[in-house]
Amino acid sequence: MRKEEYEASCLLNEALNAEGYALTKATNKLREAISTNRFPVYLSPALNGILMKEYEKQISNWREYADEEEVMSFEAQPFYELEFDDSDIPGSKDGQTFHKNGLAAVGQLDAYPAASLKSSATKLATRKNGLIVKFSWEALKNGKIDLVKRTMKELAFRAAQEESFAAASALVDASGVNAQNFKADKANVLTGNPELSLEGLEKALDFLATVRYDGSRLVMPTKYNLVVPTALARRAEQIMAIREVRTKVGSKETITSNPVTGKIAKVVEVPELGVIGGDAADKSWFLLPVKGTMPNPSVANVFLAGEKKPKIFVKRNTDMNPEDGDFLDDSYQTKIRHVVAGAMLKTIGTLASNGTGA
Repeated sequence: MRKEEYEASCLLNEALNAEGYALTKATNKLREAISTNRFPVYLSPALNGILMKEYEKQISNWREYADEEEVMSFEAQPFYELEFDDSDIPGSKDGQTFHKNGLAAVGQLDAYPAASLKSSATKLATRKNGLIVKFSWEALKNGKIDLVKRTMKELAFRAAQEESFAAASALVDASGVNAQNFKADKANVLTGNPELSLEGLEKALDFLATVRYDGSRLVMPTKYNLVVPTALARRAEQIMAIREVRTKVGSKETITSNPVTGKIAKVVEVPELGVIGGDAADKSWFLLPVKGTMPNPSVANVFLAGEKKPKIFVKRNTDMNPEDGDFLDDSYQTKIRHVVAGAMLKTIGTLASNGTGA
């Protein structure tokens, strides 16, 4: 940090933390400093420091079910997945059966069978998001320096919220379940779209245990996250809290343990699902592989290399006295930029139900 930036940071922090007469004195010093042409630019590191402190306090629920990917530019880039074309590998060798997701048996002095990398149709892309915030000339004259900290806190919340919206958008859109990522030919829509219930979860787990992708059965995750909107969160927790299931046939009653216990790692409540999809998403629920249990991630947030965190910029007014603000409206302008977008990278092991029963 340059000397000017350090001094600007000290003045801002002094004004934000002072009280009484000390506050008046600190505010006047800050106001006087703002009247210099370069000072607003020097404030950027100080504001970014406040923003980062508040940003790191935010609870990002998307990390519970989504991964993180990074791209080097804004151009769409292929997602290189560890998937091989093994159609030319013999189904068995010396009595050893070849299984997808496994390795082929190799006989003594035999050449190793070759499997080629498949090119993924999935493209990674990110996007630029941001806002401009204006502080009024009147607010500065009235000594409302506390607005700066409150604004940085609000922007930090919005930046973290944008990440949550990005990840959730891979699951739902304005119509409900995201039909681009969940469809019959991807084998990740639960037949009948049952509502969320113990029976519905059993049906979903049975479906995943026997599902075929391109005609083949694969080794599936042993645990899933149950991802739900806020409207279903309490019901999901109640289902997972069931300890025993009583079934009565005639006069005989059978008591068994909860059949989904041990298969559902946790319930992940994602309020953004209902915000994005409205009423259509309020009945929807998803099973996603626990992170790290599959070779490739399912849902991910895509960031730009070197720009993974939000940044604050302060506009420099060069056409008039900086103390008077912008020529058009007397404002002092601050901009936040955050580069992030959500993506569905791999659908194997994912499952959705819109909960309508249709």
